[in-house]
Amino acid sequence: GTTGTSRILDIGGSGTPYLAFTPTDTNSQWVIGSDSNGFIFYDDANNQYRAAFSKTSSAGLSIGTGYYATAIRF
Repeated sequence: GTTGTSRILDIGGSGTPYLAFTPTDTNSQWVIGSDSNGFIFYDDANNQYRAAFSKTSSAGLSIGTGYYATAIRF
């Protein structure tokens, strides 16, 4: 966490902030967070971006098995 924030939950640090969801009864892990590509939903078990909001000037939402496989531009 961080100090002096105005938000109830604020995750930060020198690395890449992620939330990981790892069910104990399946071989899967899902990650939600922010990396150099933008705000991402990542399938860690299969090493695939499943959805991402781009942080570039041509912002868009990507959905699919590859990063920007199917993009919706705003």
